[in-house]
Amino acid sequence: MLRRNTLILLGALTTGSAFAGITDGNFEALSGEWDAINGGVTSDYNSVTAPEGQYFGYGNSMKFATLLRNTAEDLSSPSGSTLKFLYNFWTDETADDIPIGSPYNDQFELRLLGSMGTNAVYKIHDVFQGGFTTTSSAKPTNFYASTGWQWKSIDISGYQAALQTGEVTNILFGVYDAGDGLRASGFGVDTLEAVPEPATMAILGLGLAALGRRRSK
Repeated sequence: MLRRNTLILLGALTTGSAFAGITDGNFEALSGEWDAINGGVTSDYNSVTAPEGQYFGYGNSMKFATLLRNTAEDLSSPSGSTLKFLYNFWTDETADDIPIGSPYNDQFELRLLGSMGTNAVYKIHDVFQGGFTTTSSAKPTNFYASTGWQWKSIDISGYQAALQTGEVTNILFGVYDAGDGLRASGFGVDTLEAVPEPATMAILGLGLAALGRRRSK
């Protein structure tokens, strides 16, 4: 049985240059990069397995759950303004059970917490958004339904523009049990990456094409 009013913390020490990569974003290192309370890194969470590699991060609670990188990731580089990751949002509280507009819309979020006060919140999925399945292979056996593993890309360029010089970022995934503590929600996360936004990729592609044309002359 899941405990009420729990807090799940996963943290990882990261070093290196801007957007050199999210250290152990695939959770495969198993070398102390991630710490957990009532959550953790696993290869199998109640029959849910990693979508890539062997391990993934997870969290769940009856009220509040977070997966936190509690030390600094440098997200200041304009060459990479998208966070991309795989997620699986599972819940005992779905839109099939409750009317739209009720207070029980559990939400899964990404929060960026800057060391100098720059913060941003991005919704990943919520109960009313739907897209849930009860297929046993896609959800933990201790939950009613889940989204299954899905890719998510979040544009963080606005957050980057607000960063102060030298400010670093804690990356937090949180699921918030809205309106009650009776029906739990939780999540899995894997393959967290920092990648260039599509516009940057398009410009890079044009530059490479121009370089190719110049060399062919």
